[in-house]
Amino acid sequence: MKLQSCGSIKAGHKPIWQKPWKPRDIIGKYERNENSPSIEMAAKIARAFDVTVDYLIGEGKHASYDKETIKRIEEIEAIDPNTKTILFNIIDTYLRDYKARKAYKL
Repeated sequence: MKLQSCGSIKAGHKPIWQKPWKPRDIIGKYERNENSPSIEMAAKIARAFDVTVDYLIGEGKHASYDKETIKRIEEIEAIDPNTKTILFNIIDTYLRDYKARKAYKL
């Protein structure tokens, strides 16, 4: 299991080598695919960077989503149907406008 480069994970986090549980050289081996972390270690790394394990290993349906995005999606799922419809209409408007701007920039 090759991990994404820890440098590509959200800026602003405490550097991984300053985490109390593993030194920098071991994380580097994970990044270079020279060694694989255990499931428990992968979970610790994901928690340290506040991302999902799917995101960390770059696999899964929502691997590119950070935890904040996933949390928002989960919160939207809990909204009542009428409010959800209004919210989706607003999102759809912004997405339509973004796509139109992008199409005309060529």
